[in-house]
Amino acid sequence: MLVINVIKDVKISIGALGTFTFKKGNHVYVGSAQNGIETRINYHCRVKEKHHWHVDYLLSNKNVFITEAFYKKAPKQEECNTARWLAREAKEIPKFGCSDCTCSSHLFFVGDELPREKLKKSGFSPFKVKIRENNDEIQKI
Repeated sequence: MLVINVIKDVKISIGALGTFTFKKGNHVYVGSAQNGIETRINYHCRVKEKHHWHVDYLLSNKNVFITEAFYKKAPKQEECNTARWLAREAKEIPKFGCSDCTCSSHLFFVGDELPREKLKKSGFSPFKVKIRENNDEIQKI
């Protein structure tokens, strides 16, 4: 999971999904890192000319930054289980990041309230990285 901070309300075109307004505050994006978590987080922190995933459009905005990451070693289906759990905990951004599954969303607005204790109880751990201020790479701690 990526914790993504939107520093001010922004309106962003997300490919074929259309234009979305993202509110200031924290959002949580659920994905799987089948090729390794460090590789995937590095990918998401880089500026990209071509967008592959919905989250690429969001992360390309200058007012949007990854601030934290959490992980859980689990099979691929845990991605959707986690998204369904978060849908009960937070406000979902409809159809975001879930074009390859039946979930209603994989991006959730949590504002200032990140459910860290619930994440921990669900088996998630913080991924120990330092994300640079310019959001272009990670460094293992």
